[in-house]
Amino acid sequence: WNTCDDLDLHLILPNGQIDSSKDVYYKNMSTEYNGAICRLDHDAIPENHGENSQENIIFENVLPNGMYNVKVKLFNHKSGKNIIPFYITIFYKNRRCEHICQFIDADSNDVMDIASLVVKNGRLVTPISFR
Repeated sequence: WNTCDDLDLHLILPNGQIDSSKDVYYKNMSTEYNGAICRLDHDAIPENHGENSQENIIFENVLPNGMYNVKVKLFNHKSGKNIIPFYITIFYKNRRCEHICQFIDADSNDVMDIASLVVKNGRLVTPISFR
């Protein structure tokens, strides 16, 4: 994103909820889930000049079975803009899906549901679709 707003990427693990121990995000940057390690590479904070605003969440092993939810939280709405656009890319094996999203008339701590991914036996069993 290209604003001074602080957006945070979240990956909610099966049976998890946002801002919990089953949520990979800036306060829980690395977690083990059923033998797989999942990591957030860094917490992008817009006031850190020259910092890459891109946040990435990566599983180091095969994803365990379950439904995973991708969310973005508008942690701090500093710009005062009514529209905050951002770009999401989901990679899964040889699939790449991209989507442009935007918060509209949002406030700090608003959360946007981006996508749900259902995995079974190491395979994505539902198409990647954005909400």
